[in-house]
Amino acid sequence: MFELIIKSKPENIALACSKVRDAAAMVGMCEQAAMELELAVSEAVTNSVEHAYG
Repeated sequence: MFELIIKSKPENIALACSKVRDAAAMVGMCEQAAMELELAVSEAVTNSVEHAYG
């Protein structure tokens, strides 16, 4: 299980994506699936940063 706790700041979007890439590589995820996972996480974190604390 992986967990990342970050503050809701725009600069942390890239950090979250980087950690997802690292985790995907660690578990041997294929490149296509890893890219799709990173996109989904990027969208979720971006939405959280932009809308959750407005």
